[in-house]
This record gives sequence, C-alpha cells and structure tokens, in this order.
Amino acid sequence: MEGRKTGGAAGSRKRHDDSHPLADGAETGETSDEVLAEEAAGGDRGAFERLAWRWWDRMRGFCAAMSGFDDELADEASQDALIRLHKALKGWKRRSSFGTFLYALCRNSVQDAARRRARQNRGKVSLDDEAAPDPPDLRAAPERELLRRDLEAHLAEAMRSLSPEARAIVYLHEAEGVGLAELGSAFGLPEGTVKSRLFRARARLASIMRDEGYG
Repeated sequence: MEGRKTGGAAGSRKRHDDSHPLADGAETGETSDEVLAEEAAGGDRGAFERLAWRWWDRMRGFCAAMSGFDDELADEASQDALIRLHKALKGWKRRSSFGTFLYALCRNSVQDAARRRARQNRGKVSLDDEAAPDPPDLRAAPERELLRRDLEAHLAEAMRSLSPEARAIVYLHEAEGVGLAELGSAFGLPEGTVKSRLFRARARLASIMRDEGYG
C-alpha cells in the first residue's frame, strides 16, 4: 500500500489526553475499527482497505520511529505489517484494543525486517546500531523551513540513541497520545515500568537536545 510517509521524529499529530482510544470512529459516527475488523475478517475487502487507510500513517510512523527513521526499513516493515494484519484478523480475540493488536504486528515486522537486513549485511546492522542517513540538502529552503528541518534532524538523531522499544514508546505516547495503561498492554509491561522508561527516555532526549543547543 502506498501512503503518505510520516517523516522525521515529529511525523504525526499529538492527542493531548492521556487516555488515547485506539479505536477510531467511536466519537465521530464513523464505523469503528472493531466493526471494520470483523467485516474484514469475514472477507469484506472494502472494510480492510478502510482500516488500512485509517491506520497507515500511524503504522508508518511507528515503524519509522522503531527502526531509527530508516525509510527503507520502515517501508518494508509497514508493508509487511499490512500483510500480517490481513492474515491475523480472523484470530484477533479482542483481548486488547485494535490499536494495541496492530502495533504489536508492526513491532514484529520491524524486528523481522531488521533481522533480514542484518543477515544481508553479515550482522553489521541492527536496530541498535543503525547508520545515520545522509543529512537533508537544506540549501534551497527558506530560513524557517531550514530551522524546522534542522530541529527534526537533531531530534531524529537523538531518538536513534534510544533502544528500539524506547523509541516506540516515546513515539506512541508523544506523537499518538497513547496512554500509559495502553502502552503497558501493548508492550506487556506494568504501567509503572512504562512510566519510568518514558521518563528516562524523555530525560535522555532532553539532555541530548540541550547539548545540541536546543532548549
């Protein structure tokens, strides 16, 4: 599936409440994720396509964050996660929200894509040792755009200093507004553990950004 790429470390909107409902449509009158998932599991192709379009940017953003903003790896993992979703819908027991279920598939896809990359590169590349991409060419951009891109580039570099799991937790909480309880369910961690890991990750990011002259 082709969709808008979620670029940089700030590629998605922030939901400001801490109880992010990972089930779109409940408050807008649209068909809920759960209903679409049930219809898609029954063979409704249109329902699956609606789910895919509804969640694509978030899937791509999650895969980008967890992969250290490696576009090629994030694209591969996002596409793979869609395939996994199509196959896994019939087995979804609704013990968790649809979003939790989907992000778990994305996480597995990123990890598998990274392992394939590592094998292809004789073990030289991993999620924790990702080569930094070439810096963007900023020569033709207006000053304000230069500053924004520079900030995003530094933030992405700071995010790469975190573990893949920490990157994913920070992205989901800060960019998607996913609450602590939902994160705990998604990662199989107690809520207190998620809170402490989020605190440590934020502190590390803040320290790195201060050292770079931000904040």
